[in-house]
Amino acid sequence: MNKISKILFPALAVACIFATSCAKQPSLTINGKTDADIESVIVLAGKDTLATIPVVDGVYNYVLPIVDGTANLLSLREGRSSMPVFVENGIVNLSREGRKYTIAGTPANDAYQAYADASAKINEEYAKAETADLKKAISDKADALDMETFEKNVDNYFGVYQLQSMQYGMEAEELEALVAKVSPKFAQTEAVQKLSKKVEILKKTAVGQPYMDIKLADRNGNDLALSSVVGGENKYVLLDFWASWCGPCMRELPYLLDSYAKFHSKGFEIFGVSLDDDKEDWTNAIDKNNMNWLHVSDLKYWNCAGAVLYGVNSIPANYLIDPEGKIIAKNLRGEQVAAKLAEIYNK
Repeated sequence: MNKISKILFPALAVACIFATSCAKQPSLTINGKTDADIESVIVLAGKDTLATIPVVDGVYNYVLPIVDGTANLLSLREGRSSMPVFVENGIVNLSREGRKYTIAGTPANDAYQAYADASAKINEEYAKAETADLKKAISDKADALDMETFEKNVDNYFGVYQLQSMQYGMEAEELEALVAKVSPKFAQTEAVQKLSKKVEILKKTAVGQPYMDIKLADRNGNDLALSSVVGGENKYVLLDFWASWCGPCMRELPYLLDSYAKFHSKGFEIFGVSLDDDKEDWTNAIDKNNMNWLHVSDLKYWNCAGAVLYGVNSIPANYLIDPEGKIIAKNLRGEQVAAKLAEIYNK
């Protein structure tokens, strides 16, 4: 939210007392009801606090004039719980009972509620499923719901919100095609700009593209570049993004240890980039698990320079680089790492 918008909101509210023309001013009205034992609700636009609303007998009200620069998405925080509210001209009714929120009143918020209800039913089905085939079928059903919901909401901001949650694991062509479907009125929003940038990064890190160099500090504080180990006869390098706090990363570790033991002597190397923000956690994980390959980190969590360069927003993530410096595989999981290396070295 820009500074001009923050100044305009109070001015518009005062002007409405004196001018009937304000009735035409687009605005979002939130009528809230909660069973939580709280005195106020905080309205956030990103990290900016727009208002703290008093709660009286479980009821609260908030009106947001919609002008240029108004955020497309709010978050209403009740204690430790929060709920997204999409900014559209109209009135929405928001209620909370225990942990369950319900919202209704404008197209984007109605669509969000319909999606939340449908997702809850699918999650219940998945929890009750007893076979892998049934779980797979239910997961496919969830993916179909995601895509159908996005397609129906490309003209409101819930569509953008939905695409943000769907982007993980997509390749450049698929994500680019979906971004193109979003209404042009959202093209300059931060969310769509980030998705467009993600497309460009995915193109640069696709299989067949040359790797991009990373230079970060090792555990001793010395700079170590990926380029220092790429290249040379039979030299294949796995660029591996991980963190000690990442459960899925640690579950992949036995497969990496096995691959390293089998193929390191033949020229295989691992260049680990940690998204840890605590040096002791990082180095303890390396030592405890005998991860005897190359490690670097700038201890900046998701802002790690290497992760930003490669557009990494979920881990584990990895890229296999050949002796010519080309990416020949990415996001190998489990036994796929050893299988790919066996294909390479056991010709």
